[in-house]
Amino acid sequence: MTLLAAAIVGGYLIGSISFARVASHYALSGADISVTEFDVAGTEEKWVYRGVSATSVMERAGWRWGVAVIVLDALKAFVPAMTLRLLFPDSDAYLVVAVAVMAGHVWPVWWRFVGGRGQSSLVGALLAIDVLAIPAAAIAGAVVGLVVFTSVYMARNMGPGLLIPWFAFVAGMPHVLFAIAVNIIYWIASRGDLAEELSARSAQGIASLDYPTRLRKAWSGFFAED
Repeated sequence: MTLLAAAIVGGYLIGSISFARVASHYALSGADISVTEFDVAGTEEKWVYRGVSATSVMERAGWRWGVAVIVLDALKAFVPAMTLRLLFPDSDAYLVVAVAVMAGHVWPVWWRFVGGRGQSSLVGALLAIDVLAIPAAAIAGAVVGLVVFTSVYMARNMGPGLLIPWFAFVAGMPHVLFAIAVNIIYWIASRGDLAEELSARSAQGIASLDYPTRLRKAWSGFFAED
């Protein structure tokens, strides 16, 4: 088996380990956490999150368990990516394994392909690939989400999309392809969340507000405690 093939297979299987389910086993007696509901402010509607991730655990078991899952999900990408980067510095295998881990996290083979969105795994991968990409993408994503979309959801989740121009500016084509690949995985996994965001905005009447009002609401919501 070639190095890249091993990175793909090994990374996917590692990514398929569901630490959120492990946490739910101990913290929640194995309760089903695949559907999580959140209140939509100012309405009687519910935002329905369908997935198994740190978000699912944190909502039910508290922030300590949620943070533990975030750290473990980040490590399962960081460790193989950094290991391959150190062992094979002339190979792009570390980028390949990072993508494979994220794919496994989102579509875990052990759990009927129902996983999370991959943010924690992506952060872990970026710790091994380019640490500066994390704050750069997060800040740029927040600005774009607030100013362009006037959306708290987009401001908090737009970061991965900004990795593409970041790597186009600071690195070469392999990194750009990495950014494109993780964005394809991330946004496919997030398609249900995008639908929930549109439904919530409709229920709140956001579209009928003028731009300054939408921006003020998004700005205050971004810094509000959930």
